[in-house]
Amino acid sequence: MLTKPIPFKLCHPDLMKRHHSRNMDTPTAYFHPSRIIRWLFHERLRQALLLTRYLEKRESCLDVGCGGGALFPSLSSGFQKVVALDRDIETAVRIRDELNLTNIQLVKGDLFTVDMHREFFDAIFALDVVEHLDNVGEAICRFAQWLNHGGLLIICIPTENYIYRVGRKVFGFIRPSDHHFVQPMRSLLERYFRWVLCRYWPLPFSALAQFHLICGRK
Repeated sequence: MLTKPIPFKLCHPDLMKRHHSRNMDTPTAYFHPSRIIRWLFHERLRQALLLTRYLEKRESCLDVGCGGGALFPSLSSGFQKVVALDRDIETAVRIRDELNLTNIQLVKGDLFTVDMHREFFDAIFALDVVEHLDNVGEAICRFAQWLNHGGLLIICIPTENYIYRVGRKVFGFIRPSDHHFVQPMRSLLERYFRWVLCRYWPLPFSALAQFHLICGRK
């Protein structure tokens, strides 16, 4: 049965810019000077949150690679408890504290070595994460282990098609050195999840999409 999705709540660009730690791994697109870029990235978060209509429970969630905390206002209002994981949490701590989001716990660590103390989640968000990993299969396995029965994994992957490459040049983005092209993941997720749903955005075609949105229910 479908439920009402968690609404997107904007983490204001001025706030994110003011608290940015200048770490190269922390995204700057959410406060980019271009309104088009800001809209694309904020709307992508909105599209990811629309997939929460498939959630069975909304008690706890994990934000993997939380970056500067762009999802914090939305997740804090949508779940009783939020755990946010990243290798650099300086910006995220500042954002959380200024917005007084007391139900968000920050964890500094690496996805493959962090100890979650046998904690399980109703949802895991991994947006702009797997394209930076050498072992995507191991990451998916860990995500599945951390989810409750009926839990939902939501992944967003940028494409490396012609449109995406042109957009980088137009708006002055440089491809990170660890940014891999991720092959279609449906078959990989189907090993661990009862069903898998794929969406392409902003155009509904894989060859033209800027992002692939994928969710799987355990």
